[in-house]
Parts: sequence; structure tokens; C-alpha cells
Amino acid sequence: MSALHQVNLQYDRLEDRALLRLSTVARAEFRFWLTRRFVRALWPALLGALEAQGPGPADPSARGAVLSFRHEAALGQGDFATPYQPDAIEFPLGEAPLLLGQASLKSGPDGRPILCLLPAGGRGIEVALGPVLLHSLCQLLRDVAEKADWDLGLAVAPAPRPPSASRH
Repeated sequence: MSALHQVNLQYDRLEDRALLRLSTVARAEFRFWLTRRFVRALWPALLGALEAQGPGPADPSARGAVLSFRHEAALGQGDFATPYQPDAIEFPLGEAPLLLGQASLKSGPDGRPILCLLPAGGRGIEVALGPVLLHSLCQLLRDVAEKADWDLGLAVAPAPRPPSASRH
């Protein structure tokens, strides 16, 4: 697959699924359906990839704060304002969206995570996830899960725990 150009994720209320569209600079487009169950299973792997991006503090609450800071910084580098441009001239896996059956993450030769998306049958794709793309994809998944009212509670960093009351 050539370099990624745009990513679009939209909730389809009638299907109760999210349509993921990935376009490349070579104007090829890949379309996939994501179900609630699929997103719920994919999320822990994406979180693991986020946490593996760099060393963090040993303290879990500080680690969450650092991850949250990195997430906001990466999102600031992403382009969420430009509308998706459906100008594909090629659909290597077909024009109809494929229902994703499984996903996995592996480490690429440069250490970046590679997201492997596989439909229940047939060919899938592999997408190298640089830091900005990884954080942006996580944000898109969070947004679509919230819009769909899937009640998945997707969070990049755990909510800070209130200090425990000390006993006297």
C-alpha cells in the first residue's frame, strides 16, 4: 500500500457500525466496517502501542498524565479540519466496505507499530502508524464510539484517582 493520505471514520446509525475509509496518496481507497465488538477488542492493543511510544515515569498516575500530554500534543499536529476527499480512482479490496474480523499490531522494521486489518475472509491491509496517526486514530475511535453511544468508556489515559483518605 502506498503512503496514507487521509483517514475518515463515520458512524452509520442504520448499520450500527462505523465506516473506516483509508485513502492513499496514489488515490486508492480501502473501506471497512467496524463493529462495537471489534472496537472494544482493538482498543487495548492501541493503548499498548501508545504506551510503548516512549519511556514514562514509574508512577502510574504520572504515567497517565504524560500519556495524556503526548496525546494532546500529537492531536495538535493532526489535521481534523480538512474534509475527507473521496477522490479515489482505485478500490483494491472492492468498493463495498468489508466487515473487519480481526486486527493485530506488530512492530515494523523502524519500530513503529503496524496495524493489520483483516476481514473475516479475504485480503486485508497493513498500516504503519506514526505517532500522529496512532493518536489521531485513537481519537477518531473515541469520537465515533461516543457518537454511537456504544458505552465503551474509551480513554487514552486512566482517570486520575482521588487520593485515598489516610487513617489516623
